[in-house]
Amino acid sequence: MKNYQKIAVALMVGVSDIGFSAFKSTSANTKFATIYYVLSNASTYTKYTGSGQPAEAGCQDIANHKCVIGFTSDRGPTLNPNSLPATPSYQSDGLGLWVQP
Repeated sequence: MKNYQKIAVALMVGVSDIGFSAFKSTSANTKFATIYYVLSNASTYTKYTGSGQPAEAGCQDIANHKCVIGFTSDRGPTLNPNSLPATPSYQSDGLGLWVQP
């Protein structure tokens, strides 16, 4: 009798594994792209149009705002550093204006 119970339990586990695997998500994990903005003058962040992340080596320590910030969605071509639309998902370590290195 115990052998039948073991076989029955093993079959139930196998069937449930097959049944639940039919409902697995096939979509890949997607990462959100960061849209970067660079402090182009003391009162304006400008959307970075280059590829990848802006090089922070291009930051000059002559302003009171973060040199590079980033968002997971497009916030327009320019931003006012004194009234950002949301907390940036990325902020550079340093303050200053960004110039192309």
